[in-house]
Amino acid sequence: MYKPLLVTAVVFFIALLNTNLSFAQGVDYSNIKGRVIMLDPGHGGDDSGAIRHGVKESYLNLAVALNLKKYLEILGAKVIMTRDEDRAVPLNARYDETANASPDLFVSLHHNDASDGFYQKPDFKNYTEVYFSALYDGGLENINSGLSFYEAFRKLHGVGSVKLKPGYFKVIRNKKVPSILMEPFFMGEEKLVRRAAYPSYARHEALVYLRAAADYFNKMKGDARENAAVQTAAIPSLDALSLETFDVFLNSATNEAFLKTAEELLNIAGIKAVSNGDNFLDDKNISAHYISKLMTIKDYFEPDMFSGYIEAIRSNSVGAKVHVSLSFDRSRPSAAYAYYRSDNGKKLCEKLIENFKTAGINLEFKPDSFYVLSSTSAVTAVININPDTAGLDTAAGRHNMFKVNMAVYSAIKGYLAKK
Repeated sequence: MYKPLLVTAVVFFIALLNTNLSFAQGVDYSNIKGRVIMLDPGHGGDDSGAIRHGVKESYLNLAVALNLKKYLEILGAKVIMTRDEDRAVPLNARYDETANASPDLFVSLHHNDASDGFYQKPDFKNYTEVYFSALYDGGLENINSGLSFYEAFRKLHGVGSVKLKPGYFKVIRNKKVPSILMEPFFMGEEKLVRRAAYPSYARHEALVYLRAAADYFNKMKGDARENAAVQTAAIPSLDALSLETFDVFLNSATNEAFLKTAEELLNIAGIKAVSNGDNFLDDKNISAHYISKLMTIKDYFEPDMFSGYIEAIRSNSVGAKVHVSLSFDRSRPSAAYAYYRSDNGKKLCEKLIENFKTAGINLEFKPDSFYVLSSTSAVTAVININPDTAGLDTAAGRHNMFKVNMAVYSAIKGYLAKK
């Protein structure tokens, strides 16, 4: 009888310590009790993550996580930490620990960064990114966890807008555990990052996480859970879908036929390849399950990003080793882009640049952090061809699409031969 009052009193006490009562008002924190929650403060030790204005991301991540651990334990949760001090933890070890512990919720805590040019844009405004586990095999737990963190940070964090995104990062790729990876703000904003280095900020951010966790567990109890089950009724069962794997995943912007020749040549060469398209693998691949779940909350996503989410889901679902995405954008140079932390991505781009030069199209190399590049498990390259400078718009130049296909085919084959 008195337990709900006791829990509310505890949370009010925590909020009083942080001079913000809004965290405790109108929220039932009792469902946190007995839950197993894994906290993953990103980076650590020699891997400091971003460093901006003298502040290390690894320090911020740990400070918030330690405060959150304390609050969760006060409310009766069992908390497992992938690190509780400034030390490096390998990415695979974090993933393996999640699989072994099978927590009720996994939260990876980060703070974002980008190139200097990103911050120097006249229209730069800071914002929060919430990544939820897009490849979770269960019901709508992953969707509801994403919505809970989205709503809590939108209402309480106070740093710009909040963007909800399906995520594929290694640590949140466990198909049995609802998982979140948070990027509360970009560290290039000097005034904000200096304020974040003070203990009061870590407590503030930890309370937003606490509110999000409480909302999630409330959503997954009783009537709320039954409503979630009703929503999953129209989602294809994984048991009825195929789990076929491919060596290569090809995506070609507005027309899936653009790389059809490259796909055919790769298959003839004994390299299993598949192209993205409207009728992907007859809609019988497991990607149909994950995409159907995304459709239930499509209105929360940025419209221009949704095709990229589908592309990433399909690439992950077929377990591709290589992912090449072709686009035709007049606003960008002809270039081959690789994720800026991927040495293998750079090697793949070097092969592509070499073969496109033979086809008469010069590509620059540009390290970047596009959604597809930073999210898939495959070695990924995005090729952009500017039609105005590549001669693909004229009647005489259209035959060059065959050369483009040959360039992609030869580059992928050459790259895989050296692996």
